[in-house]
Amino acid sequence: MKKLSKIIGITAFCLTSGNFVFAQGVQTGLTLGASLGGASTQNYDSSGIISNTTKTQGGAYGGFAVGYDLALTQNISLGVESGFYYGYSLASLKADGLDKSNLNQWNIPLLIVGKYTFNNGVNVFAKAGATYVHQQITNTDTYFVPGTNGTNFEFLPELAAGVGYKFTNGINIGGQLGYLFGSTADLRTSNSYHGNDVKVAASVTLTAYISYTFPI
Repeated sequence: MKKLSKIIGITAFCLTSGNFVFAQGVQTGLTLGASLGGASTQNYDSSGIISNTTKTQGGAYGGFAVGYDLALTQNISLGVESGFYYGYSLASLKADGLDKSNLNQWNIPLLIVGKYTFNNGVNVFAKAGATYVHQQITNTDTYFVPGTNGTNFEFLPELAAGVGYKFTNGINIGGQLGYLFGSTADLRTSNSYHGNDVKVAASVTLTAYISYTFPI
């Protein structure tokens, strides 16, 4: 009985040790995560407004992600990722005596993710794909050409890259820099319009994230 207990104990230790080492490397599994940070779009053009104006560029940005990673080797993985993200007041314009106009965006990405994980748990990654972006601009009747629609949507290319660290329990933390390839024209300029719509603006995002991998 004592020998059996020793064998079970040694086996459990070996299995635990193996998972401990591998957990710092690549794992095949489902990933769930959340991120929070900031984003910025093109600024408003205030030409033609007589009263004093106040402009801001950049606002809060965050959301959650779900994905799947496939371990190709001990250090390399390839996966897919989607989720939902929201950016509030990524640009704004306010004239004295008038309500503020805000640009808000929410998006749903579909990205391919390539990741390299070093033996010490540090990882670097790159993402690329297409993203559905829904844009809302408030108070268009006040600041834009009459008849301008306050909402618009487009499918835009997106690129992102970042660095993280994976703990032995499957938790991963890190940071990411992303870019959505939308319109780079300042809002309210002639190049920012497409018919009665305001083109969906390009945006830069910088976020910190935490995620967990459910091994499969």
